[in-house]
Amino acid sequence: MNDAGTHLKWIPVIERAILICIFGISLALTYHLFSEAGILSGTLYPLSQETQDFKTEDIKQINLTEAKLLFDEKEAIFIDARSLGDYIAGHIPGALHIPSYQLEFSGREFFAGLPQNTLLITYCAGLSCQSSIELALKLVRDFGYKNTRAFVGGWQAWVSSDYPIKIGDTP
Repeated sequence: MNDAGTHLKWIPVIERAILICIFGISLALTYHLFSEAGILSGTLYPLSQETQDFKTEDIKQINLTEAKLLFDEKEAIFIDARSLGDYIAGHIPGALHIPSYQLEFSGREFFAGLPQNTLLITYCAGLSCQSSIELALKLVRDFGYKNTRAFVGGWQAWVSSDYPIKIGDTP
């Protein structure tokens, strides 16, 4: 009976520890939800310093409606800036796979014969992903493709609208 009494004494201590953990987690989540650098700030994937130094106003952004219209009219080349795994899991049909960090290697050969006035649309995962803007900036700055747009809603908006997708296909 003494052992049972000893174990029962620990229950309030454990309950308090659990409450303290729950309180701490709640405070952390609240901070991240409302902080400038938190979850909802859009800085989960911040632009690199090099990209921040370049004027992001120089990149025109398009919404889902504009992207779908250009897709239907076959007026643009879509470029997926996500990872290869994401691309293979599903992408906009006809989209090229060129992540921002691979542009120097993959881009030179592809863009060699492409006219400078070609309309290029970059996209990535969605609103919190900055890879499409970074890729668009590099296409404008380093390759001279001034007619480049960043599709703001990206893959998330495209899929949510039940627009056509392609699964598989390695680039």
